[in-house]
Amino acid sequence: MVAVNINMFLPASYFRLYVLILVLGAVLGILYDAVGRGKLKAYRHEREWKRSFGGTAGETHASHASVITRVLIRNILFSGEIASCREANIDRPRRAAHLLLFWGFIISALSMLLKAFVYPTLNASPLTNPLEISTNTGNAMLLLGGLLMLFMRVNVRSEKDSMFRLIRADMFLFSVILAIIFQFILEFVDLSGSLLATEIVLILYLPVTAFPFLSMAWSKFPHIVYKPIYAMHREIDAADGYSHLPNPSKVSFIKED
Repeated sequence: MVAVNINMFLPASYFRLYVLILVLGAVLGILYDAVGRGKLKAYRHEREWKRSFGGTAGETHASHASVITRVLIRNILFSGEIASCREANIDRPRRAAHLLLFWGFIISALSMLLKAFVYPTLNASPLTNPLEISTNTGNAMLLLGGLLMLFMRVNVRSEKDSMFRLIRADMFLFSVILAIIFQFILEFVDLSGSLLATEIVLILYLPVTAFPFLSMAWSKFPHIVYKPIYAMHREIDAADGYSHLPNPSKVSFIKED
């Protein structure tokens, strides 16, 4: 069966504009959450307050470049910071889910950008087009990581809520899973050769895929951006000898009888 040419319904120029709107919406949403809600201001105040105590004995004299490199590789690229529970049956699935979501999102997003501005078609054969292969790989990682994360959410694991109870913090996760499902449905009906089915699914696919990007101001996604930056500054402060706690007193106020 010959694949449907989706460019009949969505010209390449429109697809480029669609991707640009998604990128712009995501950036503006993150900026609104950081600046509009005062989170950036509160973070600066917290860091200034921490440094007001002065250096502590914990100073390691490590260079900032080495600290940033260590945090980038260990904490961000390999999610090494996810060990808060110190329970293998919880930490390993959480880390796997984070890695799948992190790398899946990067691969999928880069593939979409390349397809929009280098090879602007939505329906290239996955067996011959590397961009389609990378898109499917990233989407599969996102779907698997998202489904795994459903079982690892705090309100499900700790608060014993139903897995299907949707709260605001889960909005981005559920919307991404739904968008990936529609992506695979679109590819299936596209390859089936059905013009009507492809057009119907495409009409549904566009707003469903746009929702995670255009709703970032109200979702938990900006947290994913803040956390690496916070981790770097926290480790730099620790290397410079700064802490949330004041320096220990050198004077003993214990009275001996």
